[in-house]
Amino acid sequence: MGWTRLLLFVADGDVKHPASDTIYEMEKVSEMLIAVSGDLLQAPDNLEEMQAHLDLARHAWNMSLLPDQKAKYELKAFIKKQKKYAPNIEALKGLELEYRRIIKQRKVLYPEATRKIEVAQAIESSKDNYIIRAYHSRSNC
Repeated sequence: MGWTRLLLFVADGDVKHPASDTIYEMEKVSEMLIAVSGDLLQAPDNLEEMQAHLDLARHAWNMSLLPDQKAKYELKAFIKKQKKYAPNIEALKGLELEYRRIIKQRKVLYPEATRKIEVAQAIESSKDNYIIRAYHSRSNC
């Protein structure tokens, strides 16, 4: 695994998501998602793996917006569902720790953030280089 170069798609104002007519506001959402992700987005081997890591980061971000007790319950339920897919218990524990780390990072770095990230997309611009696009909805959680 090598280091991956991430390019951000950050725009001012409103951007229409290409897959719908919904308007999303982009306030450096991509930058925020990358910041809370830590090294998670730095070492994927291909576009599919990058997208999977990005989806994990988006899911953890959205979970971090829930009240603490609800977030704990949701994380526990999610990890329980993942048990059948995990190769071993250590991998499952690692997944839970990664979620907890991202949730904590979002609360520390962006405590004022209250909106879910609706779309997070990785686009391969060249070998091991990705453009990250992330959009959140206008409504608060």
